[in-house]
Amino acid sequence: MQDSQQNTFTSAQRLTQLAVLVDYDAPMEELQKTVGGADEKERAILAKVLERTELLDSHGAPRPGAFYILGALGTAEQAAYILRCTLWHLEHEKFSTALSSFTTGARERPDEWVLGFSNNPLTINYWDAIRPILRERGLKNTSVSALLGFRESIPVVTGESSRGQKDVLEFFARNPELLEHDFWELFWVDGLLYETYGHGRGDTVALVRLLTSHYAGFRDRVLDECLAAMRRDFRETRIFWVLYRGLEPTTAENLRRLPQLLAVLEAPQSALISFALDTLAGTVPAMNTEQAASLVDASHAVLYRTEKKVLRAQLRVLRKVVKHTRNLRNR
Repeated sequence: MQDSQQNTFTSAQRLTQLAVLVDYDAPMEELQKTVGGADEKERAILAKVLERTELLDSHGAPRPGAFYILGALGTAEQAAYILRCTLWHLEHEKFSTALSSFTTGARERPDEWVLGFSNNPLTINYWDAIRPILRERGLKNTSVSALLGFRESIPVVTGESSRGQKDVLEFFARNPELLEHDFWELFWVDGLLYETYGHGRGDTVALVRLLTSHYAGFRDRVLDECLAAMRRDFRETRIFWVLYRGLEPTTAENLRRLPQLLAVLEAPQSALISFALDTLAGTVPAMNTEQAASLVDASHAVLYRTEKKVLRAQLRVLRKVVKHTRNLRNR
């Protein structure tokens, strides 16, 4: 009983001291001395001080100590909500100051807190801040929110200039694991990959073309992932055939992926079938007899379609096959 009372007294004493420091806008180092060493149970008690904590001063500048308190004592949900409500209008320098102080506090929290924070949809714009903590602890997070944060944090490049290319390469050089794992997760979740990224300013095709020119094997992986994504039950599929075409695969590359291309003919979306037919049409002159026969067999699925555009494209491909196989026999 005495131990319990002592623990309660100690927490109350800490809370009183912390409240005084917060009221006087004490430096973050002083706050850390008071909060440091507290476990999660005690932090929940100390979190009462958040009710009297002003995150911004009278001039709208962030109070570093206050943002530290938010990260060190708030719940993951509370922190995500308050940051979203407070930071959205701050200019870059003030935003960075506030977020840096917040992450100092967040580093004191357990893994569950960090993962809970990064899973929150409200934290997409803070991916850069929470990512180092995850990496330091060997934690992986491929939730939709985390992947969106990753996507939006990639430096912007477009197909019109070389601006931003150096930033992209440095970004992935600092975080090589993102190209080993996280990047490919974008192909597995419906709606995460679009033709643009970076709040609509970046060109996804330009980004991928840049990466294919610097990373061995990246091009083949992208082509394979695009075709695989087309065969998933996704609503948003345009990016995958746009990206595939944007890489301008050679006839040889397409022929190596003939089974995957033929499988796309069974996709529900007519746009995907049209893409597959157009791509296959370009490979017909290079097909051997066996490959041409497999194309004819796969075409049965298309002949049941009702879209006139798709049927006309299919007939054009079949005519090319007939002409090509006739030439094969005459050789």
